[in-house]
This record gives sequence, C-alpha cells and structure tokens, in this order.
Amino acid sequence: MDEPTFAARAWTRFDEERRGKYLAALEQDGEHTFARIEVGVSSETVRLHRQKDPAFDQACDDALHTYRKKFIDELVRRGHEGVEKPVFHEGVIVGHVTEYSDRLLMEHLKVIDRRYRNQLEVDLAATIQTTDLQLDKLQPESRILLEQILTIEAAAAERSQLDAAE
Repeated sequence: MDEPTFAARAWTRFDEERRGKYLAALEQDGEHTFARIEVGVSSETVRLHRQKDPAFDQACDDALHTYRKKFIDELVRRGHEGVEKPVFHEGVIVGHVTEYSDRLLMEHLKVIDRRYRNQLEVDLAATIQTTDLQLDKLQPESRILLEQILTIEAAAAERSQLDAAE
C-alpha cells in the first residue's frame, strides 16, 4: 500500500475534536494564526479542510463573525448607553458621570451606511489593489512583529508535520 501524502495525513489528523478546538479558539481570539498554534496545525491543513469541507468553511466564517459581533455590540453599547466613570474630588470618589462616545457611533455608522464614509477612505479603498511589501521600509516594530508571526507560522507547520508523521 502506498504511503499517504503529507496532505492526506494532515487531513486525517485534524479530526473533529481538534476542529472543534480550532473553531473555539478562532471565536475567542478572532485570528487564524493563534487558533492554528493553539491546536497545532499548519495553515495548509486548515486551508485544505476549508476547501474540502464546506460545513467547516462556514463554521470558520461563523466563528469570526461571532468574534467581530462582540466588538460591534460593545462599540454600540458604549456609544448608546455610555460608560460610567468616577468623579474624584481630593482623591475621593464623589459621584459618577456617564460618558457617551459620539466617535464610536459615527465609526459604526460609517460601516453600516456608505453615505457617512469619508470620501478619502472610499477613494483609497478603491485604488489599493495590490500590496508591495518592502521590508526595508517597515518600521522596526513592524519588522519585529512580522518576524514573530513568521516564527509562529514555522513552529505551527513543524508541529503539524510531526503530527502527520505519527
């Protein structure tokens, strides 16, 4: 019998339990990279599963939607209901004031209704079609972050290869 390919081994190792953990992590963190690291699978494994399993693909989209919805709900709550902040006098809390965020509501309104978007934002979104990554022009903080992401990706891929070999 022929030895299964790496992709086939990865497909069988990413079982229902690990998929469930991946989806839970994705819903919690909203980031595929962190979810993959938590479960120990490569981006290729996740991509393969999403391509071959429409239900899993939809579940990933649903998890991300749930993650984003938490932030939208909080944004609207802060803008509409406000946030209680203490008022101090000589180091003692003497009361509270409710602060509302018009900015948060306006940003949300821009997302849900095109009429409130800045023309500059619309123009930029329309003209940016490709990304030219010029590493030498990145800020030092961005280079460090990119290096960390690449290290995490390499570790996840290596872990996935080891799992597949077992």
